[in-house]
Formats: sequence, structure tokens, C-alpha cells
Amino acid sequence: MFSDFFTLRWGKGQRSWLDAHNVTAVVALPYHAMITYTGLITLAVMYMPWPILANYGQSAAFEEDAYGALPTSEASGRPIVLAPIDPMVDAATRQWAGTPPRTLVIRHPCDAAATVMLTRARTNRLNALGTSITYSGASGDKLSQSPSPGAAATTAGVLLGLHLGAFADPLMRWTFFVLGLTGSAMVATGLSLWTVKRSSRSSWGLWLVERLNIGAVACLPAGMAAYLLANRLIPTEIPNRAGLEVDTMFWVWFGLAIATLARPVRRAWIETLAIAAFLFAAAPLVSIVMTDRGLIQSLSSGDWLFASFDCALLAIAGLLSFTAWRIWRSSE
Repeated sequence: MFSDFFTLRWGKGQRSWLDAHNVTAVVALPYHAMITYTGLITLAVMYMPWPILANYGQSAAFEEDAYGALPTSEASGRPIVLAPIDPMVDAATRQWAGTPPRTLVIRHPCDAAATVMLTRARTNRLNALGTSITYSGASGDKLSQSPSPGAAATTAGVLLGLHLGAFADPLMRWTFFVLGLTGSAMVATGLSLWTVKRSSRSSWGLWLVERLNIGAVACLPAGMAAYLLANRLIPTEIPNRAGLEVDTMFWVWFGLAIATLARPVRRAWIETLAIAAFLFAAAPLVSIVMTDRGLIQSLSSGDWLFASFDCALLAIAGLLSFTAWRIWRSSE
């Protein structure tokens, strides 16, 4: 595989696909190892909950022991005027050496027992487990802060930080993004090679795998684009709006995957990739009409974060369109 990395050949059919598979596997190998391992560790308590249940009975008791208990209080029923928030934010920022808070949670607002909890932002540090400080909502005095994490919690926080990449500057985040795309390309080329090598053997299993490949490689991106469109189109006042956005993604993903079952495999590839390209291209256009952070507004105001995101969506739409066109040309 490493020797093939230096012999990339274009326009050679299946040989080129194998070379592309090898290149995408090798060029980002350290990233693939890091993102896979940290993902497994981050979600360990989700897919292996039995040790926690056996020792603690419930996950809340484990989290309290591992990360410290969150402050709790009952409302007193005595109304007050909430203390100014800005001094609390400034005090927490100074204590965290200039790192601002990421979240602010007010419990029992306008009550004498009100509390204001600030959680440290994940930026500028590798440990993604944010420490917190709690202030009195009545007086603004500091009530408590989260305890210093132990070695195990710190290790878990660093692994989570590596996986999320919240510590990284824009260049590093773009690097992670491109390396992630190489991982997706590695999987897509591998799936394609597997089916192409067995295309001469007609069987029900091959038919099923071909449709599953389309569902994973083409239908899933279409669902992701539909999720972004739902975020822009569903009115903010609708209850459970966030849940509807997620539902939209799965409905589009599974709906297109089921539709491919009734189509010839090559036509299914072309049609699904074209739909995905249309949805990705539509997201920036809808942003221009439905929001005040569209591509034109972002470019005119110098907001390169939003502008680069919309440009990336258009680039993905172009790549999907080109892929659909190449498959169509090869079938002529």
C-alpha cells in the first residue's frame, strides 16, 4: 500500500480507483487513527454502560463522582431583581486567564435563590471538559466552582478535545476537515472497488450491497444537506424545532435509500448524487433569502467563517455534480 502511494495513475479504470483508495488511506493515516480512537473513548460510556450500572446503579451518580456534582437549589418564592451578569462574566474570565465562558445557565431567575453558572469555553486549550463557576443571582457573589479534575477525567477531557478540535485555530480546523474528507473518500473508493470486482457475479447479495453503498455514499450526504435546509426553513417558533431538523435528515436519507431499490444501480447513483448536489447548492441560496447571514452578506461584512462554510457547501455541490456527470458519461 505504501509503495502504491507513490505510483498514482489517472485514467486507468479500476487501477486508478485502487490508487486513489491507497492514497486516501495513507496520506491521513495518523488522523484516521486519532479520530477513531478518541471517538471510541469518548462514546465508551454509551456503548459499554454495564460497568457504570454495576458499580453506581445510574449514570448520574457516576458523573457526580467523576466530574463533580452540579449545584442545586430550590426556588424560595421571594422575588428579586437579578444581579448584573457582566461583572460575573468578567470575574470568571479573569479567573480562567482570559478564556471567556462558553455557556451561561440561570436557575430560578428573579428569585432570591437564583444562581448563575458559567462554564469555561473549550477554545485555546486541549482539555474539552469545561470547568464551571456558580454565582448568586441575588448578590453576584461566587458560591462555588467545580473541583479540579483528577487524572482520569483530565485524560478523558484531552481525548475529547482532540476529537472535537475546539482548541484548533481556523487553519487546523480546515486541515482536520480535509483529512476527514480523505477518510470518506477512502471508504467510498473501497466500497466501489469491492462491488466492481464482483460485478460479473450476479447475485442477490451483490444487488443488496450495491444499494447499501449508494445509501451510505450518496444518500447520507443528501440527508446532511436536507438537515441544513431544515435549519433554515423551519420557523423558529415551532415546538421541537431541533428534533424536526434531525427527523428531516433521516427521512431524506432513508427515503432516498429505499427509492434506490427500485432503480438500476447506475441510474440510482446518478439520480441520488444529482439530488444531493442540488440540496447542497440550495442551502447557501436559501440562507441568502431566509437569514441575515447569507453568502453575500457574509462577504460584504468580512465574516469569513460563515462565507467559507457556504463556499464549502457550493464546492461539495460541484464535486457531487461532477461525479454524477462522470458516471453518466461512462454509461453512454
